Amino acid sequence: LGLAQSGLADIIFTSYIHQAAKLFSPLYRGRVFTVMRHPIERAASEFFYLQDASWEETYSPETKSWTIQEYAASDRAEHDWITKQLLGTWQELTEEDLQKAMYILEDKVLIGLIDRMEESVDRFNRYFGWEESPDKVPCAEDMLGHKSSTGSNSHAHPKVVPGSDDWEALAAINRYDIQLYDFAVALFEEQGILFEDPEDEES
Repeated sequence: LGLAQSGLADIIFTSYIHQAAKLFSPLYRGRVFTVMRHPIERAASEFFYLQDASWEETYSPETKSWTIQEYAASDRAEHDWITKQLLGTWQELTEEDLQKAMYILEDKVLIGLIDRMEESVDRFNRYFGWEESPDKVPCAEDMLGHKSSTGSNSHAHPKVVPGSDDWEALAAINRYDIQLYDFAVALFEEQGILFEDPEDEES
């Protein structure tokens, strides 16, 4: 398609990292960043979102009468979606798969966290030089939901309480995603070194 070569796009937002990689070449390389959300919060949000999102192909109004535990036990619920998407597979995962996913994050990805969004956006701005191009900052911040708690594709819903039966039901089908998320949080802390001010290091 020649999108990377055209220079028309500064940022590409996608969940399909392997398909997006085909847009680039050794001469026109991309750099990957992501904003991670706790897998249980993500799964719960997906459950409530698809009950109302009539514009989505996966719209499921019948699940409005379901509990989260019923959803988790059904074939509608996604199992370890983040890890599988990162690896480009929909097969059952193994510990080896988890290690591969961790390697990809560590080697290829600048990490951001939903619950530390302001700090994450600041890192992205500095790393990609967006702060030097003010016209790019509003677009990125809107897509990342930085200016508000809503973002451009948010959906208000009840929270799932950690340790509750609902939480445990979703955790049981997302155990690799949870481990990957915990690893990403640790990476976020490690990558913070890249953004330390020289004055802070000297003091």
